[in-house]
Amino acid sequence: MPALAARSAVERLQGELIDCQRHALAGVVATMLVHEFNNLMQPVVMRAQDALSREDRRAMLKALQTTCERTTLALEAAQQLMRLVNHRPAPAEPCSLAEAVCEALGIAGARPFEKDGIHMAVAVPPELRVMARRVLLVQLLVNLLLHLRGGERRRGGAISLEAKAVDSRVLVELRDSLSPLDPAHVRDVIAPFLSTSVREEPCDIHGAGLEMNVCRTIAQFHDATLKIRAGHGDGVTYVLDWPGADGAR
Repeated sequence: MPALAARSAVERLQGELIDCQRHALAGVVATMLVHEFNNLMQPVVMRAQDALSREDRRAMLKALQTTCERTTLALEAAQQLMRLVNHRPAPAEPCSLAEAVCEALGIAGARPFEKDGIHMAVAVPPELRVMARRVLLVQLLVNLLLHLRGGERRRGGAISLEAKAVDSRVLVELRDSLSPLDPAHVRDVIAPFLSTSVREEPCDIHGAGLEMNVCRTIAQFHDATLKIRAGHGDGVTYVLDWPGADGAR
């Protein structure tokens, strides 16, 4: 009986720990949602303000269309993230990587990259497809692009996004020639953070930031991995390893 009681106590404590981790993850996701709404709504505000300042009816209609699109995307992203937390994720479906990248660039590039002297190069084969919840994949890519861009204070440099199939997986590399990140910070903080489990350490964001926590959460719930490495000089590269669809190639 003592052994049975001890086992029951351990199982109860394990259940409580799992509940605590789930609640902690829910709290972090709630914080992340505020961050994501900010990313998605800023382009809406920018376009609306521009249309109103010019009193351009055509621009106003375009701003209204953008408002509908971005608001719908934000609501769907919020629903999908909360489903992950509650362990009721929507099933992943075959998704065109090129289309997801195009959509992410439309959001992250609300202020065109070239206005800040940043050369953006994209090389994604149109036939590449991944298994994903599309809205979350787009959200991950938006966060990475905004993170690399480093805000409107940045000027110059080049960012490239390339993808290729490797066996049944798809590798996506985002390279930045002029990252504001310190190589030591990349090596000692961000890289270890991305390798930890969001299920086991949902609040362990330290100096990695909310953008990286969003990316880590989305990637790991898709059985994908996200890694970072500092390159030569000021460069940095993110490597996303994602399950491919159609057997990849």
